[in-house]
Amino acid sequence: MKPSETWTEFLKLAPRTIEVVDFEGKTRRFKLEGGEREHFGYDLFVREEAQQENGYYFKAFSHSSPHEALEKLINTVRSELSTRHLEPSSHSGPPTLMCDKARGRVVYCGVVIDGKLISWPDFMRMSSSYEGWEFSLKFTPCSTS
Repeated sequence: MKPSETWTEFLKLAPRTIEVVDFEGKTRRFKLEGGEREHFGYDLFVREEAQQENGYYFKAFSHSSPHEALEKLINTVRSELSTRHLEPSSHSGPPTLMCDKARGRVVYCGVVIDGKLISWPDFMRMSSSYEGWEFSLKFTPCSTS
């Protein structure tokens, strides 16, 4: 099958939304989007429907099949939503980390951790509680494996 036929068939069968339960037991709904890279592979990504700009965002790529990209994407979303990084009480007040590490995404006005936008000033306040500690900062492309 030519790649364009593969993509066309995938679009006929693929879900338009994906629902995943997070670390709180809350069902989060994601809109599935993506495209075919001509002669190269398939990109798929999801954004949380409730918070389009500054919420959860994940993506996956496959050289061979959009179905493989979808499987990678769903596994990534499940894995990432299973871990809480912010203290539950911090959803109403200033954010605080549950432990000494967090995972998230950089956006224009701050960072997104646990699907919550943390402004740069709040992120700096949160980080200042670790004054005197050493740290390692690593930037990686958004889940493209």
